[in-house]
Amino acid sequence: MKFVLYTSALDQSKYDPSIVSDIIRHARKQNVKHSITGVLLFDGSTFTQYIEGQADGVDRLMEKILLDERHNRVFIITVGATQTRLYDKWELGYIDLTSQASDPKNTISKKDLNVKAFHKLIDRFVVG
Repeated sequence: MKFVLYTSALDQSKYDPSIVSDIIRHARKQNVKHSITGVLLFDGSTFTQYIEGQADGVDRLMEKILLDERHNRVFIITVGATQTRLYDKWELGYIDLTSQASDPKNTISKKDLNVKAFHKLIDRFVVG
């Protein structure tokens, strides 16, 4: 299996942040079809997403994201192989950081952003 962790910015010159609910609804349907799992964080302007699945499915999804006009400045943080999924029950987990964005304990500095730090951040928001 393959995973990708990336960030991008919502093109706010064309799209309002309210578009994210439509993105999530569509992505969940597609992810189920292609056995993609993961989680998306959105702070009102920036997406950070971890996706995992079979390499061909992850590659196709990343191609779509790179071509999606709703995204600006797509930056791939890391790509790798994994034996087990981190988010096997989430076709697309979603965490809205707009209310937490100013809380320093809920952020990761860019220099420290990696899969382990991302997973640790997600654990702060998951109940149960």
